[in-house]
Amino acid sequence: MKKNTYIKMTAPFRENNRAARKLELINKICTYLVFITYPVYVLYLCFTAGHMLALSIIAPLVGFIAVSVFRYIVNRMAIIW
Repeated sequence: MKKNTYIKMTAPFRENNRAARKLELINKICTYLVFITYPVYVLYLCFTAGHMLALSIIAPLVGFIAVSVFRYIVNRMAIIW
């Protein structure tokens, strides 16, 4: 993302504290919602569909590892440049 694009995207939130607080609240709600629903989903699968349990744990794990490796590579490239 270019600097100008970032500035244009964030301008409404820098200019309006109320909008920034609403965005922070929405972010917190989404975070807590996932934090609560994922363990409930895993427990549900434990008792109903055991064959899907492994997939529901492996898929996010692989995604987390992939994003971590990608961020590590990007951060190392930023240091080199």
